Amino acid sequence: MLTSELVTNAMVTGNADPQLFLDTRAGHIYVEVRDAFTTFDTCRREWTPKGWGLDLINALATSWGNESRGECDAVWFDLRF
Repeated sequence: MLTSELVTNAMVTGNADPQLFLDTRAGHIYVEVRDAFTTFDTCRREWTPKGWGLDLINALATSWGNESRGECDAVWFDLRF
């Protein structure tokens, strides 16, 4: 569900096809989605017709964030178990 949300956000708001990166190691799963020239408001806490996706990620992921990666932005989350 969390991966789907990041990919959907990138497809709806991005200017290029998103890239999905996965890293699975003992005890955690790391997911990162990159897209060109998209900005994410990580502080948004008000509902909009576009949904609650980042709030779900905030509630369910161990950690998450967004970072600039040169000419693209990346949104990621990590699940530890």
